[in-house]
Amino acid sequence: MTHLAVIEIGSNAVRMILGEKGDDSILKVVRSWSSHLRLGQEVFRTGEIPNTFQEKLCRILEQLLSHLESLSASSLQIFGTSAMRDAKNQREVLMMIEKNCGVSVRVLSGQEEASFLLEGLKNFLPNPSSLQVVADLGGGSLELSMLKKDDLLQQYSLNIGTLRLREIEPNQLESSELFQKAIKHLKDEAGQYLVTSRSKSDLLLTGGNAKTLGRFYLQIHNSTLNSSAGGVSMNWEVFEDLIDRFINLSPEMLQESWDLRVHQSEVFHSALKLFLKLGESFRARQVMIPFMGLKEALLLKLCLDQDDPETDQGTVPLKLFIPKDLHPIEVLFN
Repeated sequence: MTHLAVIEIGSNAVRMILGEKGDDSILKVVRSWSSHLRLGQEVFRTGEIPNTFQEKLCRILEQLLSHLESLSASSLQIFGTSAMRDAKNQREVLMMIEKNCGVSVRVLSGQEEASFLLEGLKNFLPNPSSLQVVADLGGGSLELSMLKKDDLLQQYSLNIGTLRLREIEPNQLESSELFQKAIKHLKDEAGQYLVTSRSKSDLLLTGGNAKTLGRFYLQIHNSTLNSSAGGVSMNWEVFEDLIDRFINLSPEMLQESWDLRVHQSEVFHSALKLFLKLGESFRARQVMIPFMGLKEALLLKLCLDQDDPETDQGTVPLKLFIPKDLHPIEVLFN
């Protein structure tokens, strides 16, 4: 039995997952951890990760690494995303982590984020439809991949995320320069991607807010996740109704009635508005929300990279399995 782990240092949180692989072609996620640390809040405001946040990050990493010692993970990789990517003192922070925690961090470009996620989804979901847009919304960036069947036509990253939008007054969000600039870019790209006025696409949403919306859909319909499908799927009209149900709820109502944590409820509305604009721009006919994201895709990549090229593993596609009842263990840094 082989154990592998991935840590993702994101803009909103630091997360770790542990995977287990036997002799078959199934990689199973067996444990998950999460710590709420908003590196992006400081980076997007000041351009740097301050010393206090560096210390908190190091304490979180030390706790996560201590969990792996008892679980004997045979391989570990650590990745940084938008906040780490944008930090002017990135080199200083990476050196501090290596010195104090004894591990190195690979900072992903926006292009790498989009590419690794897309490769992971290919091993997790059915074959894409004729036109499919994969949109991964995080705290600091939005990664987009546009496909026609198995062919990747375009891939790019936009510096718009829920933490960046959080700084804007809710009633001024859609008229803000950041939001308007992003929507114009989306519409320009969609105009080239949808070759005729009648073309429509399938929209695939990933990221924490998308998963939350998928969970709400299951609660409303009293459904359980079909693990073979790996997510929830609905037509555009149903998706619009789902958005309408939550977009006017206050953060307090989201916390009390829908069990959202404070930091989740603060950014949920901006995510919903961006999801709507994505669907409208690319004329979505259907929306799918898979219950996997970047960290799971990176775990798959780590496992595939470690497979012995001399074996015939390549003849059997590696599949990722995420248990329906898997919930992240909260890691406190105070």
